[in-house]
Amino acid sequence: MPNVKCGPFSFFEVGISLVSSRFGIFEADSERIRGNDGIMKRGRWILNLATALLYLFAASAARAAATHTNPLNLDPLVREAYVHFYNLDFPGAVDRFERFHAQHPGDPQATALLLNAEIFNELYSLDLLDTTFYANDGFLTGRHATQENPKARDRIFSLADEAVQEADWRVGRNSNDIDALFARGWARSLRCAYMAMVERAFGAGFDWPPRRKTTKSAYCSSIRIMSTQNWSSESTST
Repeated sequence: MPNVKCGPFSFFEVGISLVSSRFGIFEADSERIRGNDGIMKRGRWILNLATALLYLFAASAARAAATHTNPLNLDPLVREAYVHFYNLDFPGAVDRFERFHAQHPGDPQATALLLNAEIFNELYSLDLLDTTFYANDGFLTGRHATQENPKARDRIFSLADEAVQEADWRVGRNSNDIDALFARGWARSLRCAYMAMVERAFGAGFDWPPRRKTTKSAYCSSIRIMSTQNWSSESTST
């Protein structure tokens, strides 16, 4: 068995050798790769690879620059809160989102961020984020015993109402307010998820607020956001 040398291009050379050996020129091709011609080929390969990587990097950067996000999402306090959130320190995340919410009164995104943290904090305390819970029909039948915390429930519902009201106020003044439309749809979907997971109120989750379908309203808000973004891109390109 040939002694394959280790190096950044060893796999490349072995691949070439295996292909060429089928045509009975293993030795000649190996010598050529090891010679100057092989060095030139490797140089061109490196150049092509570097060009492709630079192109991908530039394309990714351009796409990222064109992607819209609410400026609040880039706030250092929000990013710090999410570090705690994704490390399952939900009380720490709630504390920071509480401070952020106080700093941005009347902004539905700030309220929705706090609402999201409050819901996950409650789901975690009720052991409803355990993945084994969804491995059987306990999620649908209610066999997984849960004891709802009325205080936490009232807090969650109050934040959901607050976020929707704040978003409605802004959408009433600008029907193409993407950030407000997103916050409103997010708040509605979060409340619906809480009602389904904690209260097992699947039917009621589809009917909040009264006489208005929650999930349908969230869906309509999403459609509005996408149509607004398409309109904006088309209008700026003409």
